[in-house]
Amino acid sequence: MSVGEIREALRRVTALVSEAIIALVAAEDGLRQAAETTHMLEFGSATGELHEAAQGYEHARQQVVAAIQTAQAVIAAIERYPEYAPGDPVTARPSSPPASRPDAVTRRAAQRSTLRSWVEEERSKLPGYVTSGRYFDPDGHGDVVQSGRASDGAHEKIADFLRENGFLLRSRGSPAMTKHVEAKVAWRMRETQDPALQVELVINNEMCVGPESCLEYLEDILFPGQVLIVHDPARRRVFRGRQQ
Repeated sequence: MSVGEIREALRRVTALVSEAIIALVAAEDGLRQAAETTHMLEFGSATGELHEAAQGYEHARQQVVAAIQTAQAVIAAIERYPEYAPGDPVTARPSSPPASRPDAVTRRAAQRSTLRSWVEEERSKLPGYVTSGRYFDPDGHGDVVQSGRASDGAHEKIADFLRENGFLLRSRGSPAMTKHVEAKVAWRMRETQDPALQVELVINNEMCVGPESCLEYLEDILFPGQVLIVHDPARRRVFRGRQQ
């Protein structure tokens, strides 16, 4: 086997491991939310079944975290292999077809020591004078988005969409969340109409919560099947587009 063939094989392995990390990250977030929700519900229960369920979810989450760390260590070990060609892992293209290639920015994050360090690094690059975010498309290209009225009228389009689909009363004005970074990114994703699209978004302020918030509407704005992973200073949340 030639050096070039070895190099290509190693890159295929890192691509496959990175695909696994994508799934594991989503699983860890789901288990975390399940544990937190079940823990809250157990206070109103007279049995210990919910407590046992919450403990089970947390134990499974810890196992997933360990799997993520192991997968990251595998990628780091491959990168140290002599035949592994140095270069920008974001721009390196896997040999698999575009439909099955791993999300490039998640691959980039996996090749750092932890996902947290990657998020903190990206957040440090954001301007601090206004709520801002940087999102990465499947090719690893990033774009900065800021809260406020959009020059392309995206905030108005988001409000119209929510009204037309019954999420907002037609008599109500536009909620503030239509001008937020997360909603704008979700709308850009929806406009692609790509159900397999997954995007990572790092923002410098915590997400809005409560009625008529990003937390409430993001999954309605996303095109069905799309995944938006939001990293705010408090936590990571995974949003999946709902069937309309």
